[in-house]
Amino acid sequence: MDASLQARVHAAARGDGPLEAVAAAARVAEDLAETADVVVVPFLDQARRAGYSWTEILAQLRSSRRRRGDAPSTGPQLPTPPVTVPLPTMTGSTVGTCGNLP
Repeated sequence: MDASLQARVHAAARGDGPLEAVAAAARVAEDLAETADVVVVPFLDQARRAGYSWTEILAQLRSSRRRRGDAPSTGPQLPTPPVTVPLPTMTGSTVGTCGNLP
């Protein structure tokens, strides 16, 4: 672990015990994740506006993590982007009816 991260965890700990260190490490990791989002999200948006698919973008994220050595060669399990499914529109004649029910 990077010495500066370790120091940050120890500074955030609310005690000297291992459980306090675990809780502090989780808080530091959450802060780092939020910082990472601030850095990455604008570029994700830019790539999407440029017409790249989520598959292409996620492939780039996986390959950059592999190059850093953060991920196994099969790639990390990244969350699947949400899928938007259009709902059928209801017309006046179908509103309030239940198919074949009397």
